[in-house]
Amino acid sequence: MPAITVRFLGLAALSAVILLNTQAMIHIGHFFSGPSLTQAAVASTFHTAAEDKRQSIPKIIHQIYHNGQDHSNETLPADRDEVHHSCTTTNPDFEYRLWTTNSSRQFVETHYEWFLETYDSYTCPAQRLDTLRYFLMRHYGGIYIDPNYSCSRDIQPLLYYPAWVMDSHHGISGARPHHPYWVMIIESLAPRGHRFQSPNLPITHSGGPEFESAVWKRYHTQLPTKPRKEDRVYRIKMGHREEAFFKPNARFKNPWDNNFEYIALGCLLLFAMFTLWVARSWQARKTHQREYQRLLLARDQAGGYGTV
Repeated sequence: MPAITVRFLGLAALSAVILLNTQAMIHIGHFFSGPSLTQAAVASTFHTAAEDKRQSIPKIIHQIYHNGQDHSNETLPADRDEVHHSCTTTNPDFEYRLWTTNSSRQFVETHYEWFLETYDSYTCPAQRLDTLRYFLMRHYGGIYIDPNYSCSRDIQPLLYYPAWVMDSHHGISGARPHHPYWVMIIESLAPRGHRFQSPNLPITHSGGPEFESAVWKRYHTQLPTKPRKEDRVYRIKMGHREEAFFKPNARFKNPWDNNFEYIALGCLLLFAMFTLWVARSWQARKTHQREYQRLLLARDQAGGYGTV
């Protein structure tokens, strides 16, 4: 393969890495817009001025568990049941709702029949989990907690903000019912879901972090300069462990979940580095061959390796 072709492939791969990385940074930037609070500030404000605040979010904890092997089994496994108990123990006055495969589909069919065909058409179970969370937030409100996280303290202080997400963590969110942000999300689901057909991209683009990040940007772009408090969406930062309302459960965390783009970036970067190395090696070999041919020609003309 000519060196110029190899070099072109390397530069093309490197350009793709730069473009994808720029896109990822843009999405991260979108998700970091809007008002932000630390968890310590949320707790402090609640304990010092609770009488002046009005509760926005109902006392409901939502969790989703779809048994992929047995849809009729609506019992939590023992390890995930620990997460359930951590939240009900620290928040005994909250209503706890577990959404299984059957109850989830029944909810969509009963309240959002127009979306049922799209819901059933998802090829990846993770897409149903992502989109179901949006509908639950929009319809009932409350706090959604992914099984990747458990409750470490009373989460009541989080009820006094109209809507919030946990600082780029896709698995924790809260909202009052019918908040316009969650309305915009579910109204954006169906058309977006049919635009991506690859086996990996739909997870992030049809209902996952990339999708939510894009809607987040659009929502905040359309807000007035001084929006009403009930229309705001707050970003609550992850703090120190002793300040946190939630703690991650590493046993459930899959490092490959929703990381296809980062894997692709790594592969492209390695390919770019390899092709550029091949191009340089090819060029060095050609240069060495030309110098050797020039040396042989000089030897033949002078009857030796050149004149002294």
